[in-house]
Amino acid sequence: MGSTHLHISDRLRRGFAYPARCHEECELVFVENASGVRRIVGDSVEMAGEYDLVLVCSSELGHAWVKDIPECCDSRVLSIRFQKEIVDKFGDDDKFAPIKLLMEDARRGVAFPVSAIMSVYHMLDTIYKEQENFYSFTKFLAILHELSKCRGYRILSSSPSMKANTFGGNRKVQAVQEFIEENYKSEIRLSTLAEIAGISDVALSRLFKAKVGKSLSDYIIDVRLGYAEELLCETDIPVSEVSSECGFNNLSNFNRIFKKYRFCSPMELRERRIGVKKIV
Repeated sequence: MGSTHLHISDRLRRGFAYPARCHEECELVFVENASGVRRIVGDSVEMAGEYDLVLVCSSELGHAWVKDIPECCDSRVLSIRFQKEIVDKFGDDDKFAPIKLLMEDARRGVAFPVSAIMSVYHMLDTIYKEQENFYSFTKFLAILHELSKCRGYRILSSSPSMKANTFGGNRKVQAVQEFIEENYKSEIRLSTLAEIAGISDVALSRLFKAKVGKSLSDYIIDVRLGYAEELLCETDIPVSEVSSECGFNNLSNFNRIFKKYRFCSPMELRERRIGVKKIV
């Protein structure tokens, strides 16, 4: 993010898929209307409630949110990504000690109870709407402060260095999933995936469906659409560029698949975003 301290993204998602990722920044993710969504943080896999709030502070901890059976209702996803140094700058100031302890626990990911979510809901709901960056920044610190006072949060992953366990606990499927995540922009052949897994095409298709709950082709589409949603909601690059950047061979095919799986066109999704803000 360079010199950017905060990146706030607030959007509505229908066919819900928040791609598995690791990144250098810490991330606070709030999901509203999260019923039916699987939250995956490292080796922790749980069904989210109506409201879900998670803090991740490790560059090596994979995390994802997945809705296996998309419905026609929107989920709101608010993501606040920030550099750890934003708190470290305050040195040994005792006022920030609880926040630093929370962030240390969040190296394995932490999930907050509904009571804590409700205590910061108004600030989460309005942080993007602040006209001045100063007030967004101070509201962000206030959110961390309130969450650091919560004694009911749960540590999620057994390790701070673990990819998101979206592969059903099977090493062959894991290797295939990791290849797809790293190569979703390119053409992906079943024969290539089978070679990676060390089994036949048919055997891999059956194994993947049994462990992940969806076909390989549907999984690849979900990964690509997840990244397409990120670009549509967080950038203004043309839809044609989003299509090619996410591995679709032509724009008409991208539009058709997007509408089938996300129940709206790419442009309709972009119009539903609440907004994106960067604070330096």
